[in-house]
Amino acid sequence: MGDTFVWLTGHAGNWNDPSNWVELSGTRSVSELERLGPFAPNSVTADRAPGAGDDVVFPAITVGGPVTGGGAADTVVLAPDGGAVTLAGTGTEHYAFRQLFVGETGSNLVLSNALLDTQATYVPDFAFLDVSSGAVGTDPDGRPYTASLGALTLEAIPGASTPGLPPGGRLILGDHDVDVTSLVQGALGVGNSFDPHADLIGSGAIHFPAVVSPAQPFVTVSPFSAYSLSVSGRPPALDHLDFGTIHVGESETLTFTVTNFAGGAALPLIGAVQTAVNDGHATDPALSGSGVTPGNFYLPPDLVQQEFSVTLTGDTPHSLDSQAVHLAFAIGSDASGITLPITGTVVEAAPPPPPTEIDWNALAAQVTANFEATGQWFL
Repeated sequence: MGDTFVWLTGHAGNWNDPSNWVELSGTRSVSELERLGPFAPNSVTADRAPGAGDDVVFPAITVGGPVTGGGAADTVVLAPDGGAVTLAGTGTEHYAFRQLFVGETGSNLVLSNALLDTQATYVPDFAFLDVSSGAVGTDPDGRPYTASLGALTLEAIPGASTPGLPPGGRLILGDHDVDVTSLVQGALGVGNSFDPHADLIGSGAIHFPAVVSPAQPFVTVSPFSAYSLSVSGRPPALDHLDFGTIHVGESETLTFTVTNFAGGAALPLIGAVQTAVNDGHATDPALSGSGVTPGNFYLPPDLVQQEFSVTLTGDTPHSLDSQAVHLAFAIGSDASGITLPITGTVVEAAPPPPPTEIDWNALAAQVTANFEATGQWFL
Protein backbone atom coordinates (compact mmCIF):
# COMPACT_ATOMS: atom_id res chain seq x y z
CA MET A 1 0.00 0.00 0.00
CA GLY A 2 1.11 3.56 -0.61
CA ASP A 3 1.40 6.65 1.54
CA THR A 4 -0.60 9.87 1.85
CA PHE A 5 0.75 13.10 0.37
CA VAL A 6 -0.55 16.61 1.14
CA TRP A 7 0.16 19.58 -1.13
CA LEU A 8 1.86 22.43 0.70
CA THR A 9 -0.06 25.64 1.42
CA GLY A 10 0.63 28.34 -1.14
CA HIS A 11 2.86 26.17 -3.31
CA ALA A 12 2.59 25.87 -7.06
CA GLY A 13 4.80 23.83 -9.32
CA ASN A 14 5.65 20.38 -10.55
CA TRP A 15 3.64 17.44 -9.24
CA ASN A 16 6.83 15.37 -9.42
CA ASP A 17 8.87 17.70 -7.18
CA PRO A 18 8.95 16.27 -3.61
CA SER A 19 9.43 19.76 -2.16
CA ASN A 20 5.77 20.51 -2.97
CA TRP A 21 4.49 17.70 -0.76
CA VAL A 22 4.25 16.55 2.84
CA GLU A 23 4.46 12.76 3.10
CA LEU A 24 2.48 10.89 5.76
CA SER A 25 2.87 7.20 6.43
CA GLY A 26 0.07 4.86 5.36
CA THR A 27 -3.14 5.27 3.41
CA ARG A 28 -6.32 6.85 4.77
CA SER A 29 -10.05 6.84 4.11
CA VAL A 30 -11.63 9.61 2.06
CA SER A 31 -13.17 11.16 5.19
CA GLU A 32 -9.74 11.23 6.86
CA LEU A 33 -8.18 12.72 3.74
CA GLU A 34 -10.76 15.52 3.70
CA ARG A 35 -9.71 16.55 7.22
CA LEU A 36 -5.97 16.73 6.55
CA GLY A 37 -4.09 20.06 6.41
CA PRO A 38 -3.51 22.79 5.73
CA PHE A 39 0.27 22.52 5.94
CA ALA A 40 2.47 25.60 6.27
CA PRO A 41 5.15 26.40 3.66
CA ASN A 42 7.92 25.57 6.15
CA SER A 43 6.60 22.05 6.77
CA VAL A 44 9.03 19.20 6.29
CA THR A 45 8.78 18.19 2.65
CA ALA A 46 8.53 14.68 1.25
CA ASP A 47 11.37 12.40 0.26
CA ARG A 48 9.55 11.54 -2.97
CA ALA A 49 6.58 12.64 -5.03
CA PRO A 50 3.32 10.63 -4.97
CA GLY A 51 2.79 7.76 -7.38
CA ALA A 52 0.01 5.50 -8.62
CA GLY A 53 -0.45 3.73 -5.27
CA ASP A 54 -0.56 6.84 -3.07
CA ASP A 55 -3.32 9.08 -1.78
CA VAL A 56 -3.18 12.82 -2.44
CA VAL A 57 -4.89 15.70 -0.62
CA PHE A 58 -5.25 19.30 -1.73
CA PRO A 59 -6.30 20.98 1.54
CA ALA A 60 -8.31 24.18 1.79
CA ILE A 61 -6.98 27.13 -0.29
CA THR A 62 -3.53 25.67 -0.82
CA VAL A 63 -2.62 26.31 -4.41
CA GLY A 64 -1.23 29.70 -5.39
CA GLY A 65 -0.78 28.62 -8.98
CA PRO A 66 -1.21 25.56 -11.19
CA VAL A 67 0.09 22.10 -10.53
CA THR A 68 2.21 21.10 -13.52
CA GLY A 69 4.00 18.14 -15.00
CA GLY A 70 1.34 15.44 -14.90
CA GLY A 71 1.17 12.79 -12.19
CA ALA A 72 -0.44 9.65 -10.82
CA ALA A 73 -2.20 8.70 -7.60
CA ASP A 74 -4.69 6.23 -6.20
CA THR A 75 -7.21 8.56 -4.48
CA VAL A 76 -7.16 12.33 -4.96
CA VAL A 77 -9.28 14.54 -2.70
CA LEU A 78 -9.91 18.27 -2.74
CA ALA A 79 -10.78 19.19 0.82
CA PRO A 80 -14.12 20.95 1.50
CA ASP A 81 -14.09 24.62 0.51
CA GLY A 82 -10.73 23.98 -1.05
CA GLY A 83 -10.98 26.67 -3.69
CA ALA A 84 -9.79 25.97 -7.23
CA VAL A 85 -6.97 23.58 -8.05
CA THR A 86 -5.61 23.68 -11.61
CA LEU A 87 -3.91 20.64 -13.10
CA ALA A 88 -1.92 22.07 -15.99
CA GLY A 89 0.31 20.81 -18.76
CA THR A 90 1.73 21.66 -22.14
CA GLY A 91 -0.66 19.53 -24.15
CA THR A 92 0.59 15.97 -23.62
CA GLU A 93 0.69 15.48 -19.85
CA HIS A 94 -1.61 12.97 -18.16
CA TYR A 95 -3.02 13.07 -14.66
CA ALA A 96 -4.04 9.49 -13.88
CA PHE A 97 -6.01 8.66 -10.72
CA ARG A 98 -8.01 5.65 -9.61
CA GLN A 99 -10.62 7.89 -8.00
CA LEU A 100 -11.14 11.64 -7.73
CA PHE A 101 -13.25 13.47 -5.13
CA VAL A 102 -13.79 17.16 -5.90
CA GLY A 103 -14.32 18.35 -2.32
CA GLU A 104 -17.56 20.12 -1.46
CA THR A 105 -19.06 23.58 -1.96
CA GLY A 106 -16.40 25.89 -3.34
CA SER A 107 -13.99 23.08 -4.27
CA ASN A 108 -13.29 23.19 -7.98
CA LEU A 109 -10.85 21.32 -10.20
CA VAL A 110 -9.73 22.87 -13.48
CA LEU A 111 -7.91 20.95 -16.20
CA SER A 112 -5.64 23.14 -18.34
CA ASN A 113 -3.87 21.85 -21.46
CA ALA A 114 -3.54 18.36 -20.00
CA LEU A 115 -5.43 15.06 -20.05
CA LEU A 116 -7.21 13.48 -17.09
CA ASP A 117 -7.90 9.77 -16.62
CA THR A 118 -9.80 8.33 -13.65
CA GLN A 119 -11.73 5.16 -12.91
CA ALA A 120 -14.27 7.02 -10.76
CA THR A 121 -15.06 10.72 -10.38
CA TYR A 122 -17.27 12.29 -7.74
CA VAL A 123 -18.38 15.93 -7.99
CA PRO A 124 -20.67 16.93 -5.09
CA ASP A 125 -23.27 19.67 -4.76
CA PHE A 126 -22.09 23.18 -5.69
CA ALA A 127 -18.61 22.06 -6.80
CA PHE A 128 -17.39 21.78 -10.38
CA LEU A 129 -14.93 19.96 -12.60
CA ASP A 130 -13.87 22.13 -15.54
CA VAL A 131 -12.29 20.36 -18.53
CA SER A 132 -13.13 23.07 -21.07
CA SER A 133 -9.48 24.14 -21.47
CA GLY A 134 -7.93 20.68 -21.30
CA ALA A 135 -5.80 19.07 -23.99
CA VAL A 136 -7.32 16.82 -26.63
CA GLY A 137 -6.16 13.24 -27.12
CA THR A 138 -7.51 10.07 -28.69
CA ASP A 139 -9.32 7.47 -26.59
CA PRO A 140 -9.04 3.67 -27.09
CA ASP A 141 -12.07 3.76 -29.40
CA GLY A 142 -10.39 6.31 -31.68
CA ARG A 143 -12.49 9.28 -30.53
CA PRO A 144 -11.18 12.67 -29.42
CA TYR A 145 -11.36 13.16 -25.67
CA THR A 146 -10.05 15.42 -22.92
CA ALA A 147 -10.90 13.40 -19.83
CA SER A 148 -11.84 9.80 -19.15
CA LEU A 149 -13.86 10.03 -15.94
CA GLY A 150 -14.91 6.42 -15.38
CA ALA A 151 -17.96 6.17 -13.15
CA LEU A 152 -19.00 9.84 -13.02
CA THR A 153 -21.33 11.05 -10.26
CA LEU A 154 -22.67 14.61 -10.32
CA GLU A 155 -24.36 14.62 -6.95
CA ALA A 156 -27.34 16.69 -5.85
CA ILE A 157 -28.44 16.21 -2.26
CA PRO A 158 -32.22 16.69 -1.87
CA GLY A 159 -32.94 19.89 0.01
CA ALA A 160 -29.41 21.27 -0.23
CA SER A 161 -29.11 24.90 -1.30
CA THR A 162 -26.48 27.58 -1.70
CA PRO A 163 -27.51 31.16 -2.60
CA GLY A 164 -26.79 31.98 -6.23
CA LEU A 165 -25.81 28.42 -7.21
CA PRO A 166 -27.89 25.75 -8.91
CA PRO A 167 -27.98 22.39 -7.14
CA GLY A 168 -25.74 19.56 -8.18
CA GLY A 169 -22.10 19.00 -9.02
CA ARG A 170 -21.28 20.49 -12.40
CA LEU A 171 -19.15 19.24 -15.28
CA ILE A 172 -18.01 22.13 -17.45
CA LEU A 173 -17.32 20.69 -20.89
CA GLY A 174 -17.07 23.70 -23.15
CA ASP A 175 -16.61 22.11 -26.57
CA HIS A 176 -14.51 19.21 -25.24
CA ASP A 177 -15.59 15.57 -25.06
CA VAL A 178 -15.22 13.19 -22.14
CA ASP A 179 -15.49 9.42 -21.73
CA VAL A 180 -17.44 7.77 -18.91
CA THR A 181 -18.36 4.21 -18.01
CA SER A 182 -21.49 5.39 -16.19
CA LEU A 183 -23.20 8.69 -15.45
CA VAL A 184 -25.31 9.68 -12.46
CA GLN A 185 -26.88 13.14 -12.57
CA GLY A 186 -28.45 13.88 -9.22
CA ALA A 187 -30.07 17.09 -10.48
CA LEU A 188 -31.95 15.54 -13.40
CA GLY A 189 -35.25 16.66 -11.91
CA VAL A 190 -38.62 14.93 -11.95
CA GLY A 191 -41.45 15.11 -14.46
CA ASN A 192 -41.79 18.58 -15.96
CA SER A 193 -38.48 19.58 -14.31
CA PHE A 194 -36.58 16.68 -15.90
CA ASP A 195 -33.51 18.04 -17.75
CA PRO A 196 -31.19 15.57 -19.53
CA HIS A 197 -28.47 18.25 -19.61
CA ALA A 198 -28.63 18.93 -15.87
CA ASP A 199 -25.23 20.16 -14.63
CA LEU A 200 -23.56 19.43 -17.99
CA ILE A 201 -22.31 22.81 -19.20
CA GLY A 202 -21.28 23.28 -22.82
CA SER A 203 -21.63 21.61 -26.20
CA GLY A 204 -19.14 18.79 -25.61
CA ALA A 205 -20.28 15.19 -25.78
CA ILE A 206 -20.18 12.43 -23.18
CA HIS A 207 -19.08 9.14 -24.71
CA PHE A 208 -19.62 5.68 -23.30
CA PRO A 209 -17.33 2.80 -24.34
CA ALA A 210 -18.02 1.70 -27.90
CA VAL A 211 -18.94 -1.78 -26.63
CA VAL A 212 -21.74 -0.25 -24.57
CA SER A 213 -24.79 0.49 -26.72
CA PRO A 214 -26.91 3.51 -25.92
CA ALA A 215 -30.43 3.07 -24.67
CA GLN A 216 -33.02 2.83 -27.47
CA PRO A 217 -36.41 4.25 -26.51
CA PHE A 218 -39.42 2.97 -28.39
CA VAL A 219 -43.09 3.82 -27.80
CA THR A 220 -45.90 1.49 -28.85
CA VAL A 221 -49.66 1.23 -28.48
CA SER A 222 -49.50 -1.94 -26.40
CA PRO A 223 -46.90 -4.34 -24.95
CA PHE A 224 -45.21 -6.67 -27.36
CA SER A 225 -43.17 -9.85 -27.01
CA ALA A 226 -39.70 -10.77 -28.11
CA TYR A 227 -41.30 -13.55 -30.16
CA SER A 228 -43.42 -11.11 -32.16
CA LEU A 229 -40.32 -9.01 -32.78
CA SER A 230 -38.38 -11.98 -34.11
CA VAL A 231 -41.20 -12.76 -36.52
CA SER A 232 -42.22 -9.34 -37.74
CA GLY A 233 -39.62 -6.83 -36.56
CA ARG A 234 -40.56 -3.72 -34.67
CA PRO A 235 -44.26 -3.01 -34.20
CA PRO A 236 -45.65 0.25 -35.54
CA ALA A 237 -44.51 3.26 -33.55
CA LEU A 238 -47.14 5.24 -31.71
CA ASP A 239 -47.51 8.88 -32.71
CA HIS A 240 -50.82 9.86 -31.08
CA LEU A 241 -53.62 8.75 -28.74
CA ASP A 242 -57.11 9.01 -30.26
CA PHE A 243 -60.20 8.37 -28.14
CA GLY A 244 -62.55 8.95 -31.06
CA THR A 245 -66.02 9.88 -29.79
CA ILE A 246 -67.49 8.96 -26.41
CA HIS A 247 -70.73 10.05 -24.73
CA VAL A 248 -71.26 11.92 -21.47
CA GLY A 249 -71.35 9.32 -18.70
CA GLU A 250 -68.90 7.02 -20.46
CA SER A 251 -65.13 6.65 -20.02
CA GLU A 252 -62.43 5.00 -22.06
CA THR A 253 -58.79 4.14 -21.31
CA LEU A 254 -55.93 3.99 -23.81
CA THR A 255 -52.41 2.78 -23.03
CA PHE A 256 -48.97 3.37 -24.41
CA THR A 257 -45.78 1.48 -23.60
CA VAL A 258 -42.22 2.78 -23.38
CA THR A 259 -39.53 0.16 -24.03
CA ASN A 260 -35.74 0.17 -23.89
CA PHE A 261 -35.27 -1.60 -27.20
CA ALA A 262 -31.49 -2.02 -26.70
CA GLY A 263 -30.17 -5.35 -25.54
CA GLY A 264 -27.14 -6.86 -23.90
CA ALA A 265 -24.77 -4.42 -22.22
CA ALA A 266 -26.71 -1.34 -23.27
CA LEU A 267 -27.36 1.61 -21.02
CA PRO A 268 -30.55 2.00 -19.01
CA LEU A 269 -33.21 4.31 -20.39
CA ILE A 270 -33.93 7.21 -18.04
CA GLY A 271 -36.81 9.48 -18.93
CA ALA A 272 -39.86 11.40 -17.81
CA VAL A 273 -43.53 11.94 -18.61
CA GLN A 274 -43.98 15.67 -19.14
CA THR A 275 -47.31 17.50 -19.33
CA ALA A 276 -46.38 21.19 -19.25
CA VAL A 277 -43.03 21.53 -21.10
CA ASN A 278 -41.49 20.47 -24.43
CA ASP A 279 -44.88 20.58 -26.19
CA GLY A 280 -46.50 18.57 -23.41
CA HIS A 281 -49.89 20.12 -22.64
CA ALA A 282 -52.22 17.90 -20.65
CA THR A 283 -54.55 20.33 -18.88
CA ASP A 284 -58.02 18.90 -19.58
CA PRO A 285 -59.52 17.68 -16.27
CA ALA A 286 -61.32 14.92 -18.17
CA LEU A 287 -57.93 13.22 -18.66
CA SER A 288 -56.36 11.14 -15.89
CA GLY A 289 -53.92 8.28 -15.38
CA SER A 290 -50.19 7.62 -15.26
CA GLY A 291 -49.76 8.71 -18.88
CA VAL A 292 -50.74 12.30 -18.04
CA THR A 293 -49.10 12.45 -14.60
CA PRO A 294 -45.59 14.00 -14.55
CA GLY A 295 -42.97 11.54 -13.32
CA ASN A 296 -39.75 9.70 -14.17
CA PHE A 297 -39.08 6.17 -15.36
CA TYR A 298 -36.00 3.93 -15.41
CA LEU A 299 -35.83 1.02 -17.85
CA PRO A 300 -32.87 -1.40 -18.08
CA PRO A 301 -32.06 -2.90 -21.51
CA ASP A 302 -33.31 -6.14 -23.04
CA LEU A 303 -36.84 -4.95 -23.87
CA VAL A 304 -37.74 -3.86 -20.36
CA GLN A 305 -40.92 -1.82 -20.69
CA GLN A 306 -43.40 0.24 -18.70
CA GLU A 307 -47.06 0.77 -19.55
CA PHE A 308 -48.85 4.09 -19.04
CA SER A 309 -52.60 4.62 -19.09
CA VAL A 310 -54.69 7.63 -20.11
CA THR A 311 -58.39 7.71 -19.25
CA LEU A 312 -60.93 10.09 -20.80
CA THR A 313 -64.01 10.56 -18.63
CA GLY A 314 -67.08 12.04 -20.31
CA ASP A 315 -68.40 14.64 -17.84
CA THR A 316 -69.33 17.45 -20.24
CA PRO A 317 -69.53 17.66 -24.03
CA HIS A 318 -66.27 19.05 -25.48
CA SER A 319 -63.33 18.29 -27.74
CA LEU A 320 -59.81 17.69 -26.47
CA ASP A 321 -58.05 20.87 -27.61
CA SER A 322 -54.26 20.77 -28.18
CA GLN A 323 -53.75 18.11 -25.52
CA ALA A 324 -50.45 16.21 -25.63
CA VAL A 325 -47.96 14.37 -23.45
CA HIS A 326 -44.20 14.59 -24.00
CA LEU A 327 -41.83 11.71 -23.21
CA ALA A 328 -38.31 13.00 -22.53
CA PHE A 329 -35.29 10.68 -22.60
CA ALA A 330 -31.75 11.10 -21.28
CA ILE A 331 -29.24 9.06 -23.30
CA GLY A 332 -25.84 10.01 -21.97
CA SER A 333 -25.40 13.69 -22.68
CA ASP A 334 -27.95 13.52 -25.48
CA ALA A 335 -31.58 14.45 -25.08
CA SER A 336 -34.42 13.16 -27.19
CA GLY A 337 -38.12 12.70 -26.86
CA ILE A 338 -41.47 12.14 -28.48
CA THR A 339 -44.67 14.17 -28.20
CA LEU A 340 -47.95 12.28 -28.33
CA PRO A 341 -51.01 14.37 -29.27
CA ILE A 342 -54.21 13.30 -27.47
CA THR A 343 -57.39 13.67 -29.49
CA GLY A 344 -61.04 12.84 -28.93
CA THR A 345 -64.51 14.28 -28.45
CA VAL A 346 -67.12 13.94 -25.72
CA VAL A 347 -70.71 14.37 -26.99
CA GLU A 348 -74.11 14.50 -25.30
CA ALA A 349 -75.36 11.30 -23.73
CA ALA A 350 -76.88 8.89 -26.22
CA PRO A 351 -80.71 9.17 -26.30
CA PRO A 352 -82.61 6.19 -24.86
CA PRO A 353 -83.94 3.73 -27.45
CA PRO A 354 -87.58 4.38 -28.50
CA PRO A 355 -90.19 2.20 -26.75
CA THR A 356 -91.11 -0.98 -28.60
CA GLU A 357 -94.72 -1.09 -30.00
CA ILE A 358 -96.85 -3.99 -28.75
CA ASP A 359 -98.33 -6.27 -31.47
CA TRP A 360 -101.73 -6.95 -29.87
CA ASN A 361 -102.79 -9.51 -32.49
CA ALA A 362 -99.61 -11.51 -31.93
CA LEU A 363 -100.06 -11.31 -28.14
CA ALA A 364 -103.72 -12.55 -28.44
CA ALA A 365 -102.64 -15.47 -30.59
CA GLN A 366 -99.94 -16.34 -28.04
CA VAL A 367 -102.45 -16.26 -25.12
CA THR A 368 -104.95 -18.42 -27.05
CA ALA A 369 -102.30 -20.97 -27.89
CA ASN A 370 -101.22 -21.13 -24.26
CA PHE A 371 -104.86 -21.67 -23.10
CA GLU A 372 -105.34 -24.50 -25.54
CA ALA A 373 -102.16 -26.13 -24.33
CA THR A 374 -102.42 -25.55 -20.58
CA GLY A 375 -105.95 -24.42 -19.84
CA GLN A 376 -104.59 -21.16 -18.46
CA TRP A 377 -105.25 -17.65 -19.87
CA PHE A 378 -102.05 -16.13 -18.62
CA LEU A 379 -98.58 -16.67 -19.91
